[in-house]
This record gives sequence, C-alpha cells and structure tokens, in this order.
Amino acid sequence: MKIINNFLFIEQKFIDTEITKPACINIDAIDNIMVSHNDIGECVIIETLEGKFLVAYDPEDFFIDFANLLQKTEDKNGNY
Repeated sequence: MKIINNFLFIEQKFIDTEITKPACINIDAIDNIMVSHNDIGECVIIETLEGKFLVAYDPEDFFIDFANLLQKTEDKNGNY
C-alpha cells in the first residue's frame, strides 16, 4: 500500500478468487472503511462516495499502514 499525492494504491482482493490486482482510489473519494467477515476471513471494505467497493485483506496491518501513510503524507505535504 502506498499514497502518491491524493491517491491510495492497494492490492485489491476479490472475494470469489485468490487473485489480487492493483487498485487506486482518490483519498477524498473514500466514504467509509470497515472490517467485514466473509467466507475467506476478515477483510477491509473501502466504500467510495460513488458507491463502489474495494476489498483489501489483513485488517490489522491495513489500518496501521494506512494511518502511517496518512501521517507521512501530512508531514510531507501539509495537506492531510
């Protein structure tokens, strides 16, 4: 996971397969981030203002990494 400018880059996980693909979302377009449980375990659901969903895994690490990335971005750019 990384942040470049206002964009969050993650490995999106698809619930019905073991495949992951890179995904990018504008941080300003994130409406909600929540943890969910499904058939293959816990996952992070990122909901956008447009009603789209991205799925990432390992919720414990996701939130720690996301908070650290936001802090680094704020320190560097002064806008978060």
